Order: sequence, then structure tokens, then C-alpha cells
Amino acid sequence: MFDQAIVELLRDQPIVAPADVDRLAPEVGPATVSSRSDKLAPAALEQIRATLEKGHFEEAAELFESRGDEPTVEGKVLFSRLLSNQGKWRVALEVLGSI
Repeated sequence: MFDQAIVELLRDQPIVAPADVDRLAPEVGPATVSSRSDKLAPAALEQIRATLEKGHFEEAAELFESRGDEPTVEGKVLFSRLLSNQGKWRVALEVLGSI
């Protein structure tokens, strides 16, 4: 019965890595050593880029929060990409204009 509940919870969700299961079903427990341990330290830009490419915009926003004010050009470009995907194109243009 428990396994069926997990399947129902994950139905129609984009799952491409164990961290996706951890994100979508946190009460089940980590599938592997997951991104939960990464939340203690600022997220790497590579991790943010991969998250954006998967279309996980809420998770990407959380990862950006862990970085604080983004100092790098690459980070600002990725952040503007996130903003654009969230429909905040004016803010995205401001971020790009600040580079």
C-alpha cells in the first residue's frame, strides 16, 4: 500500500534523477544522498543550470536563494532566464541590463 502511495504521488511528474524523487516526495525519505545536503552551502551554478534545463523553476528559485546576491555574470544570466520563465520579463531585462 505504501509503494502505491508513492507511485500516485509521483504520477505525471518529471522525474529524471533521484533528487527529483527527493524533491517531490520528501516524506518518503531520500532516494540517495540528495540535494538536501546541498542546501547548507550555496548552490553551484552548474546545479542551477541543470535544474532550469529540467524545467524545475521553483527549485531553481530556491537554489538562487541559497546564493544570496548573485555576483557573477553567468549567475545573472541564469537568474534572468529563471525570471523570464516565471513571466517576469521586465525584471529579467533589468538583471541583464545590470551586467
